[in-house]
Amino acid sequence: MGTALIDWTARGMATCCALRWIFVVSRRRGAVTISDAAWWFAGWVLLVVHVACAFNFQHDWSHAAAYEHTARRTAEAVGWNWGGGLYFNYATILVWGADVVVLVRSRQLKSRAPELWTWCATAWIGFMLANATLVFGPGWWWGAAAILVATVLVVARVSSRSEIARDPKP
Repeated sequence: MGTALIDWTARGMATCCALRWIFVVSRRRGAVTISDAAWWFAGWVLLVVHVACAFNFQHDWSHAAAYEHTARRTAEAVGWNWGGGLYFNYATILVWGADVVVLVRSRQLKSRAPELWTWCATAWIGFMLANATLVFGPGWWWGAAAILVATVLVVARVSSRSEIARDPKP
């Protein structure tokens, strides 16, 4: 049961990220919507639950065991025996949580989140998600990632065409 919880919380987190990014790309301008904040918050909660499940079921709440596991998996994936990626995972929890706060606050103010912050936080989370799923996850995630990228590109294209149709230049 523990392994299933670890796997499914990771899959749910990735799904929440994908949905939020698709919604954001489909609506390039405007204030943060409740769906943006809700999907992003749900993804963050699933990340926290995923880490808690991993520590509980796989590492017996031992940071040293988690570090060793990270080092072993990193060595298997890229040939570098280093567990320091665990600290990047902790940073991701903090960055993502802060981004949720920024989104909720932007929603309350009916404004956009600061673009530099949003870009940096999204790039960090995207990079970490790509590493977690594509480098350390099962091989079939490559197909899921390809479908996500294709979907985002199609949504962006359709959205830009509909913006041009709604707001033609004089």
